[in-house]
Amino acid sequence: MTNNYLPSKLNFTIANVNWQQGYLPLNLSTSWDNFPIDAKELAKHLGATIVSQEVGADLYHWTLDFEGTRLNLIYEDNSESCWLELHHSHEQEVLDFIATLIGNQT
Repeated sequence: MTNNYLPSKLNFTIANVNWQQGYLPLNLSTSWDNFPIDAKELAKHLGATIVSQEVGADLYHWTLDFEGTRLNLIYEDNSESCWLELHHSHEQEVLDFIATLIGNQT
């Protein structure tokens, strides 16, 4: 599904429209080396600010602030998985809204 909100070079889409509460899996066309660039672009186009960036052996764990809601943006290199997680599950409507920005309806 094409995305009218984000630039096509980012190529972020929702991986599964039946996501769990507080968790939004993303399809991401990136690599370990390119993730920081792509993640910054995603944050910019969502209007989110980057609060912190942590890097592990095979995991990027970034904290974003989206209109007062804290989110984790996580990329796992071995499985090439990327997802957004809420800090507080009671803010699910924010994640649902982000899903519409990325291009799919809940």
